[in-house]
This record gives sequence, C-alpha cells and structure tokens, in this order.
Amino acid sequence: MNIEDVEPRVGVYVLLGGGSGYMYKGSARDLRKRIDEHMNGSVPRTRNRRPLKLLLVEYTADYTEARQGENWLKSGQGRKWLKDLNQGI
Repeated sequence: MNIEDVEPRVGVYVLLGGGSGYMYKGSARDLRKRIDEHMNGSVPRTRNRRPLKLLLVEYTADYTEARQGENWLKSGQGRKWLKDLNQGI
C-alpha cells in the first residue's frame, strides 16, 4: 500500500520498520497526517526504525473503534494475524 493512497480519515495502521521485522501499530483521527509524521521522522518511537513500510490501513467509523482495533492488533491473536499477513506479502 502506498502512503499517497491513504485518506485523511480515522482508523488503524501498521508500519513495518527497516529490516528488523519491527511492527508499529497505531490509531489516528487523521491517518494520512499521522503516517506522514512517522515517515518524516517526527515520531520518536519510529524515528530510528526508518525506512518504514506501510503494511496495513483500516478505516473505522470513529476513534473509539480505531482504539479497539489497535488494542486487538497488540493482543496475542492480533500479533499472530499480523505475522501471518506479513509472511504472505
């Protein structure tokens, strides 16, 4: 998925960092703005993990739903699902 395709909507995203296999899971009210911040090095948590690859974007109805999705991605089931998704790419 390309960053240019991301709409400025609320949702959940996953970034894959460098060659380390590091996955950053997050939610935002404006996905395009937040992902741009990661890509530009403005977010301390991912600054040293660049280059970043956009692995997943899922739009949600509201921010509460986005936070629930982020929490699921950080759960054991979510981590396994992301690992399987990443291996399929």
